[in-house]
Amino acid sequence: MKVLIVHPYSFAKYKGGVERYCKNLEKGLSLHVEISQLNGHYFKLFGEPIPTIKNFQIIKEKKPDILHLQGPRPFATIVGIFGKILGKRTVLTYHSYLNPKNYLRRAVAVLDRLISKYIFDFLIVTSEEYRKKVRQFFPENKIKIIPLLIEEHFFKYSRSKEECRKELLIGQEKVALFVGKLDRHHYFKGLDVLIKAAKLLLGGINPIRSKSPKATAPSEAGTSNGVKIIIAGDGDKRRECEQMVLKLALEEKVKFVGEISSDEILMRYYRASDVLVLPSTSDTESFGFVLLEAMAGGLPIITTNVVGSASLIGAKKAGIIIPPNNPEALANAIQKLLEEKPLYQRLQENGKKFAEEFRIQKNINKFLEVYKCAAEKTRY
Repeated sequence: MKVLIVHPYSFAKYKGGVERYCKNLEKGLSLHVEISQLNGHYFKLFGEPIPTIKNFQIIKEKKPDILHLQGPRPFATIVGIFGKILGKRTVLTYHSYLNPKNYLRRAVAVLDRLISKYIFDFLIVTSEEYRKKVRQFFPENKIKIIPLLIEEHFFKYSRSKEECRKELLIGQEKVALFVGKLDRHHYFKGLDVLIKAAKLLLGGINPIRSKSPKATAPSEAGTSNGVKIIIAGDGDKRRECEQMVLKLALEEKVKFVGEISSDEILMRYYRASDVLVLPSTSDTESFGFVLLEAMAGGLPIITTNVVGSASLIGAKKAGIIIPPNNPEALANAIQKLLEEKPLYQRLQENGKKFAEEFRIQKNINKFLEVYKCAAEKTRY
């Protein structure tokens, strides 16, 4: 069987969650099917990649049995139409339930949902929450839940915290880490909420005080003025976030380190940190790749209840779940986690167990099953 993974951006050049998904999928499938990529052939229209006719020609030349596309976005829909014209079977991984504020983009998103059942043979989603969303416009018997795939090295990173901190020039302070794109397409990441929480946590406005009788004093635990926020990521909104940090006089406590260039450096930051924070503000955040990567290495996580994986994480007690757009709740959660050692250790252990279910070898056969059904034109 020949499978063509389709995405506008290079899996190697770009470091977003969808690119990581494609890279891990390609790695897992390579032992089972003939796998190849289709990316890079597009022009931009209102900031959105639109495929050129070159994609049609490449599909025709490569002669794949299955097109596995990444969406929802116009690129996937149009290339899916190319595939249908050429008689190919099409599978779409539905990564985000888009709710654009722009009226034109919203209209495009609605149209995309309406025509999806005529273009794609199967939809793959990463959580039950997303299955409930997409079944509103796509046949339920053609929707398959398949978890994200996490590479093995995130489970086996062996370098010590002290060694990683030394290389990253991090001192003895506690570190709350944020990893994500800082661009307008990822408006839902909630970095502004984290920055506001940092102001509260660091004692600038109404300093947070834990109400837990088990908590140690902030000065003793190092969770007040001893917390540093590290922001790993880049994009056209970075300058705006940096200005917010300056306005709140947090430049000594909030550090921007730019885009992480490799898994090795990313794992180094995970190991050097004390907690990963993903304060997403919208259910457009379908799962949260970084949550799994962090948990695989034993780093506790805090996220919001609108993230697609929140109910799973909450059920397994694998992280702290808070409401979105609530800086005070986030500040309290960070302080509580860093002060209460039993809670911290419990989340480390539960997080590792949770991440185990997302190993590549545990889930790759589920993709093969979808491809087989698509190729044979059968349903579940």
